Amino acid sequence: MGGFAKNSYNIQRKNGFMKIQSIGLLIFLIALPNFIYAQFYLGASSSANIGVNGRSLQEFLLFDATVNQSAFENTVIEKKASFGGGFLISPVIGYQVNKHIGFELQAGRYKTNSVSSTITYTNPSDDKVSISMSGKVFTIRPSIIGYIYKSKPLIYAKLGAIYSNCEFTVQTSRQKNQTQTSILINGGQSLGISLGVGSDFSLTNRIYLRTELGYVHSNYFPEKGRFTKYDVNGVNQLPSMSDKQKTIHYVKEGNVEQTYLGAALDAGTHLSPQIPISSFGLSIALIYKIIKRKTKS
Repeated sequence: MGGFAKNSYNIQRKNGFMKIQSIGLLIFLIALPNFIYAQFYLGASSSANIGVNGRSLQEFLLFDATVNQSAFENTVIEKKASFGGGFLISPVIGYQVNKHIGFELQAGRYKTNSVSSTITYTNPSDDKVSISMSGKVFTIRPSIIGYIYKSKPLIYAKLGAIYSNCEFTVQTSRQKNQTQTSILINGGQSLGISLGVGSDFSLTNRIYLRTELGYVHSNYFPEKGRFTKYDVNGVNQLPSMSDKQKTIHYVKEGNVEQTYLGAALDAGTHLSPQIPISSFGLSIALIYKIIKRKTKS
């Protein structure tokens, strides 16, 4: 009886392995056309972008929107701004899984557009402060691509995430006391979404010219700032300043030290400003397809 049970177990086990092999073979045969079609590609892209979804300077870094207007009569030159504008050159690597779906990765670094504004104080004393801000942004953008097969040129739509590491410089010049400062703001990261629609024009069997309209929605929350310049009447004040007096800490929530006009640019702990870096732009890329897909009749 023991030998019969053992033989029966071995037969069942063998049948189980055969079923698994059959299922695996079936999956491979189903996926085989996709593997035949699959192809890697490399390229280089250049894009010109403008900042969109801008907000007034009072709403983010430069001025605190909760300023007590009864304490300071002032005039702020309002200007809605986004720091998504700039010229970006980036390498492209992609993998087209089949005739419908592909994946792509882009990375690059660009200098943002510059934004400036002026505050004019009329009470308690006449004064004027000019502020300008610009930055550098490094981005990584993974995307999934949906292709419209058999179209000429090849049309596609793209949906992706975007990770940004930012660094901004804010420069101020105050008429009273001839005070000039420069603040480096960095730390923290930004996550956003990217959308795109474009087309691939075949130049040769392997080389394609790509044009794309793209939109990015993203905001940056810095973690820290530091004075790199602080001059009063032409005299450098940094050597006499402590590390605490040179440093700004930003937090997303909790207690902060000050809430007044320009507080986000003073040493201490303040709510992290929400700096818009959304953009809309046009890109042109040259794509080289490593494995040429087979033409189907």
